[in-house]
This record gives sequence, C-alpha cells and structure tokens, in this order.
Amino acid sequence: MFEAADHDHSGGIDEQEFSSIMAVCCGQIVSRMIVYYLIVILGVPYVAEKVVDLLPIENGSHWETVTETIVGFIIFSFAIPLLWNYIDESSRKKLVKKEDKPAASSNGTKNAATAKKTN
Repeated sequence: MFEAADHDHSGGIDEQEFSSIMAVCCGQIVSRMIVYYLIVILGVPYVAEKVVDLLPIENGSHWETVTETIVGFIIFSFAIPLLWNYIDESSRKKLVKKEDKPAASSNGTKNAATAKKTN
C-alpha cells in the first residue's frame, strides 16, 4: 500500500500520502466489518435454511444442524475471503487513482518550471 501511495517515488511517504493511506485503510476496515456482519447475520442463516429446505432432511433433526454447520463453514471459508480480497483490491485501486491525480498535476508543474528555466 505504501508503494501505491508514494506518488512522487521518493521511497518514503509525506503527510498527504500518509493521510490518504489512513483514509483508505479506515474505509477498508469499515467495509470489511459491514460485509462480515451482513454475512453472519443475514447470509449464513438464510442460505443454510434454503439448503436444508432443498434436501430431504427432517426438521429439528441432528442432520439439519450438521448441514447448517457445514453450509456456514463453506460460506465462511470461501465467500468472506473472496469478498475481502475484492474490498482490498478496490481500496488499493482507489489509493492509486487518488494519488495519480496530484502526481500528474505536480509533474506538469515541474515540467513547466523546467521548460521556463531552459528557455
């Protein structure tokens, strides 16, 4: 993330770059929390119930509990990491886009100043 935020390629980050990193990280953490709790509260019970309803399993049986547990495990093992990877990648892209804009304008300013000095 630091490499993406280092738009002037100085090898370090200045105050503005640090602020950008913190803003993206905070947004990323909030997004992860929202996704996690939506899946835990809404997604897992709903999907597990629908899977159990599709299968010929007696309501209230041990197999119903086992099936719901397996479905929940599968969702946590695959859905949450995939969604978090998507959040991480979109956060990184936002940081790169955010930092490319000032870099382009500052390079243009430097190039204009260099052109004036050489003339």
